[in-house]
Amino acid sequence: SFPTRRSSDLLTACTTHQGTREQLDRAEALMTEQPDSALTILQQVDDAQLTTNALQARFALLLSMALDKNYIDVASDSLIHPAVEYYENHGSDKEKMLTYYYLANTQVIANETAKCLISLTDAEKYAKSIEDHFYLGMIYRMMADAYNTICFHNEEVKYYQLSYDSFCKTTFQSHTNFALLNVGLGHSNNHDYEQAQIGRAHV
Repeated sequence: SFPTRRSSDLLTACTTHQGTREQLDRAEALMTEQPDSALTILQQVDDAQLTTNALQARFALLLSMALDKNYIDVASDSLIHPAVEYYENHGSDKEKMLTYYYLANTQVIANETAKCLISLTDAEKYAKSIEDHFYLGMIYRMMADAYNTICFHNEEVKYYQLSYDSFCKTTFQSHTNFALLNVGLGHSNNHDYEQAQIGRAHV
């Protein structure tokens, strides 16, 4: 009968969604320490199982992250677009922050500097709201790099300094050291060689 078939369909859909969520959960858990394994899991996800906007958005965000962490450049925003469209009005501030950060990442690769800076400003807002100093460091570093490409070296120095200040509030010492070198680089690009040497001397 129709009610029985409908119940069966709903059960199948729920089981499929649960299996897909578990795949995404595993990929997310491995993202930092084993990004290659995370990418492998995501590449095994069947697109046909991504039947809700929420699943499509989460998959798009996680795949964008995994590609970046495996040094695979994506210059089109078509991959991250479902996440941008969904998390604009849904999701947590962390999901919004990550979405705008990885959108900016594709825009950097595509040499869309103005769009990149707008996306990073959105990412910064959400990173501040959750006090995520690591991602603030990453956001400010990308901002500084963007200003470098258009030769706005005062802004470059400003955001490299903000990146360093943010990483100093984390336990990521290698990122902190690299950020300090970038401060020196920014001063050098701005022809302030005395400050550039101070930055190098402290690493």
